[in-house]
Amino acid sequence: MSATSVRSFLDGLMKRYAPDPANMQSSPPLKKAPADLDVRTLASRPDLAPHWLAQLQKTRVTPLKGGVRPTASKVAILDDDRKVFLKCMDFTQARSHAKREFIDESVRIQALKHPHLVQVLGYSVVAYSTTFCVVLEFMELGTLRSCLRNPSFFHSQTAPSASNNTSPSPASAYQMCLDLAMGLRYLHSHRLPHGAISSSNVLVHANRQCKWNIQQLMQCQPRHYSSRRGHEGHRFGICDVVYVAPELLRCCTVEDLFAADIYALAVLFGEILTQKAPFADIYDALGPVGADVHIATIKADPTSTPEVLAPFAATIWPTENALIMAKCLDPTPANRPTIDAVVVALTPLVEKPTHVLESK
Repeated sequence: MSATSVRSFLDGLMKRYAPDPANMQSSPPLKKAPADLDVRTLASRPDLAPHWLAQLQKTRVTPLKGGVRPTASKVAILDDDRKVFLKCMDFTQARSHAKREFIDESVRIQALKHPHLVQVLGYSVVAYSTTFCVVLEFMELGTLRSCLRNPSFFHSQTAPSASNNTSPSPASAYQMCLDLAMGLRYLHSHRLPHGAISSSNVLVHANRQCKWNIQQLMQCQPRHYSSRRGHEGHRFGICDVVYVAPELLRCCTVEDLFAADIYALAVLFGEILTQKAPFADIYDALGPVGADVHIATIKADPTSTPEVLAPFAATIWPTENALIMAKCLDPTPANRPTIDAVVVALTPLVEKPTHVLESK
């Protein structure tokens, strides 16, 4: 076949299979990001501008050591040598609705101010101005859960004792409980249930002051109240079902999340006072997954007795406080005290801690 014939053959194929221009539709133009979500102009947004930390745009940031999501959790040093934590979102990868929700929730939690809430210090963009970040105070000692598993946590600032007693100091343990109760009272006074109380969601400063991790109050965070109910597909083995109030495992809809917070707070108190995991014996016997399933099952069972449901022995509290703390763990939400009553009960213990806490 000659070159002319080949060319004619190919021309014919192209004409035969080429799309008809009359029937062609132009491709839709690429959508630009809304102006209020453009990382180049975020610094001028009225809700972000007063708290904008421009210095971070030229500061080196690094992934948080041990962080679960290195791209979302970073650390940096401010000009005044303060170390800060950055909760980040890459705006080149996220959808507009996710960006807007992240910014809106960041602004909402920035307005919450209490000595026992981790403070939002401001906002900025990092990583060549592609990533928006919420700047929070850095809590050097990490989560309360990891601290409580360290036998020397309550004693590392004091001289070693010849008795080798590893039980927590009553004064420091009760103060920690009161601090967290006061932080929760602030949230409840603003009609905000915490919804994710656990020792993993409390962060500890270098001075051993405890603060609620304010990131958990962002509505774009996963909420454990909807994911811990034992439904098919639930992830057991993370050991957080111990904090879940029984009604959250029994009902599809729970109206009083404040009462559920009180239950979880009482479990957390027991963890602080004993430096032991809730239901420790069950976890030792069944392992993380088996124990989670077992605990979820007995909590969901309306016939379970308070003794079966108790995460700790009642003797961890002084006699005069044992009753109100038992009420905090009552299976019936209406029987639990308010956070104001809990604060009132704890205050005398901090002022005059006479009860001896058990050794670990």
